[in-house]
Amino acid sequence: MAIYQVQNKYFVEDDTTLSSGQALNIPDAVFAVGDINTANQALAEAQQSFLAKPEILNHFSCVKSIGKDLEGHNIWVPCVLAGEVQNTDTLYELFCDVVPGFQLATGTTEAQAIYAQQQQAVLQWAGLNQVTTLTELPQAPKPVV
Repeated sequence: MAIYQVQNKYFVEDDTTLSSGQALNIPDAVFAVGDINTANQALAEAQQSFLAKPEILNHFSCVKSIGKDLEGHNIWVPCVLAGEVQNTDTLYELFCDVVPGFQLATGTTEAQAIYAQQQQAVLQWAGLNQVTTLTELPQAPKPVV
């Protein structure tokens, strides 16, 4: 028996397993009939929703160089990578508090690739990087005495 878990959602193979799962009365658990494809779709939706939350966006920052000062140092200003015009020569520094240090990129393509890696690191940190496969239903909560 394969049960696919995405956060508090469990995708089971048939109605019998569905009924057994629902009978466990696990708080906030949702059981549905589905396969790995259904679970992967639910994971993609959960990832997209998670990464769009304002509090999660705060894990990322991006600055770009708009030129050099009189001493030859880059002048950095905050930017939103998604709003940048495609280019191959602008310097970007990207930061994600889950990945140590700033990462330097030249051009939007390289910056977007680094940003995608940082997003994957945040998803892994949050436990949203893959579907969990179980071989049996989760345990029912112990009654409070």
